[in-house]
Amino acid sequence: MKITRSLPYALVSLGLAASLSAQTSSASPKEQQKQATQQYQRGLDAINAAQWAKAEVAMAQAQTVLAKLQSKDASGALYWEAYAAAKQGERAKAMAALARLQQDYDHSDWQQDAAALRMQLDLQRGVLAPPLAPVSPLPALAPAPPGWHDSFTLAPGRRATNDADELKLLALNGLMNTEPSKALPLLEKVINGNSDATVKDRALFVLAQSNSPSAIATLTHIAQSNSDTSVREHAVRYLGMMGGQKGAAALAQIYATTNSIAVKRSILRSYMVGGDTTQLIAAAKAEQNQKLRSEAIRELGLSGSPQALAALTGLYQGARDRNASDAVIQALFLHSSAQALVTLARKETDPRLKEDIVQKLSLMHDPIATAYLEELLKQ
Repeated sequence: MKITRSLPYALVSLGLAASLSAQTSSASPKEQQKQATQQYQRGLDAINAAQWAKAEVAMAQAQTVLAKLQSKDASGALYWEAYAAAKQGERAKAMAALARLQQDYDHSDWQQDAAALRMQLDLQRGVLAPPLAPVSPLPALAPAPPGWHDSFTLAPGRRATNDADELKLLALNGLMNTEPSKALPLLEKVINGNSDATVKDRALFVLAQSNSPSAIATLTHIAQSNSDTSVREHAVRYLGMMGGQKGAAALAQIYATTNSIAVKRSILRSYMVGGDTTQLIAAAKAEQNQKLRSEAIRELGLSGSPQALAALTGLYQGARDRNASDAVIQALFLHSSAQALVTLARKETDPRLKEDIVQKLSLMHDPIATAYLEELLKQ
């Protein structure tokens, strides 16, 4: 079958168009977008490999071009640039990047992730009293996807709404270290009360740092019953980041019982961040909501595990379930699995789906993808 719309992408991958090393100013906006996307992927690969210096450079280069093109991915590149700098102990550079993110992309879905990173940097500097247990680092495996953004955004370096609130939070944090039985009900009262959103988020953070059975139980109760959806989403996020096995079990229980699409989406993202491939596969297979199912499939692509790869190929149904198939193609691309995409392309008879697969292959620097593209050009 002749693939027409995707041939330009194939030619790019074969080096018959401008290479990534060419100056973006001499390339078309479409070509610049491709080059920046590839550079962004290199940055993610470097993050997965814990090559922080390489990741920082790649993300900075990608961000410059994406910002010029007004791409929605520009804020994500800026976040990962800050993250990589923080991992190298370059706090000033990380905070500067986060400040740019707050100023230039104040409505970005990456704002909440940026707020969490700022909080960790503040904690390292001593702005918050240190918790009893070490702070769990943000995971370095796969890109935490955007979508955490809600009313809990924090300005760079912002403290609680006033000095009194800040003192209360510091006192509660210290009390959690010495007498958690007294601190837990007070923290829950703050979170369920009428405090400022920033104060509630900081209180959730303090609560999650304990990692004790009673703290996990309190956090689970908040995630299940708080009247504010944003609070429940944040409680879910902290359960996934810091709750360990008990937190993971709580998330599975909440997912099975809640009717909130927003909370379920947050749980799926927490599964990905926590590497809970089993729960993601279960959601991808059984979830009746089409958007949530596609979300679960996408998160599988970001998880990077062999188990996820096997599940993704099994979920592909071609034109019989186009929405799920589109999600699988995107997930396999995020998984960098050229072999799986080529296998799907060889079997696919639907022109649109096959073109989509070929387009993804054309953006991958992989010998298997290149060989298949050359094969198409000879047809």
